[in-house]
This record gives sequence, structure tokens and C-alpha cells, in this order.
Amino acid sequence: MPTYFFWSIVFIAATCAFDLILDGGRLNPKYGTVGFWIRVIFLGDASTHLWFLPCLLYAQVVMKVVEWVAARTECGPYRVGVPCLGLGLGLCAISCWLGNWFGTYPLRLFAFLATGYGLGRMEVKLPRAWSGGLTVARLVAYVSLDGVVPAFVRGWFVTVPLLGFFAALEGNGFGHREHKEHREGWGWRDWGMAEVLGATSMGVYLVHPLVTRALSVVWARVFGAPYGAMAV
Repeated sequence: MPTYFFWSIVFIAATCAFDLILDGGRLNPKYGTVGFWIRVIFLGDASTHLWFLPCLLYAQVVMKVVEWVAARTECGPYRVGVPCLGLGLGLCAISCWLGNWFGTYPLRLFAFLATGYGLGRMEVKLPRAWSGGLTVARLVAYVSLDGVVPAFVRGWFVTVPLLGFFAALEGNGFGHREHKEHREGWGWRDWGMAEVLGATSMGVYLVHPLVTRALSVVWARVFGAPYGAMAV
């Protein structure tokens, strides 16, 4: 959350700079409204993509409550994991049905978080051949059912065996560290590439709008709209 608040300030400052220097020389009137600043603090409106961080926090709080209730009632892993998988699928379907901002963003995020929580709770580790084959089959179904089943529901069906496939890659030597202490748990977390992605993904996620916005300014000075294939 400190990262979230820091980058909210960065994006507000950058947007103001673009407004004053490049977009007409005056600030957007929304900066003078209370509602905008409330959305900045609680919904990530400082930038078009910062919604992800506060919504992830809210979803984690809900899942922590689920975890606490499960621990108090001494539910077994499958008595918690299977309902979480069902919750994930149900929320995906509801999000497609709603079609508004809440359904498209926070609800789908919550759906996939609940799915991952369910799989982790059950410690699902299918044989590689099974999980790999099931992933390929569901990818084929994902393409085949385009226009029949909503994209995020199809994505959910692919996600479940895909996570199982990565879990099944434990200790196969593919970019895996050789230290014994790193062979515990889900081995894909210890891949060299996974380590790099884990360390840099948030930075790329937060910096890329500034880069693309700056490039859009330069691009508009060099090329004229509509842009051709070479520009794209």
C-alpha cells in the first residue's frame, strides 16, 4: 500500500504536468471535485490501471476472513478449497453478466484470487501429463468456444489446469535452482525466470503508462493519424 500511495502521487503529478505543458495549459476540472480524490484514495483513480492494487487488498481481506472462519471451524482443505473454486467460477460468470466497471475489474480479480486460494488450499499437484494435456485441451476449447462462452469464464477453465501444470513441474531442472532448500513447495516459484518476473513485474506495471504516454506524444509529432502498419 505504501507503493500504491507513492505511485498515486507520481501519476497525479505526471498528469498535471501533461495537462499544463501539452494538453492545453490548464488542469482538468476533476481535480477540484471531492469525489475524484475519494476515488483516488480508495479505487486507484490516479491512473487508469491503479484500481488493481486497492481492489486486490479488498479481495485479500475477504479471503482472510474466509481463512479465519475455516480455521475456527476446523474445515479440511477440500471443504474450503472446492467451495472457493466454485466461488471463483460463479464470480467470473456474474462479472460477465453484469458488464459494468465493478464486474469487469474488482469482481473478476476476486474471482481469480478465490480460484488460486482454493487450489492452494487443496495443494493440487496433478501429474504433468494430465495437467499439461488438460491445459492444452482447455486452450483448444477456449478458442473453439469464442462467441459462445464469455472470455473470462473460458479463461477461468484454462487457469485451473494451468496452475496445476506449473505445480507439477516441481524439481524438473528446467531453470530450477539446485539448492535443496528451494525444492520445497511449488517448484515454479524457484525458476530463474519466475524470480526475475516476480521482482520486476510490479515495476513494469507501474511505470509502463508513463512510458506509453510519453511515446504517444512523440509519436503524434512524427506520424499523422490514422497510423499505418509501420507506425504500429
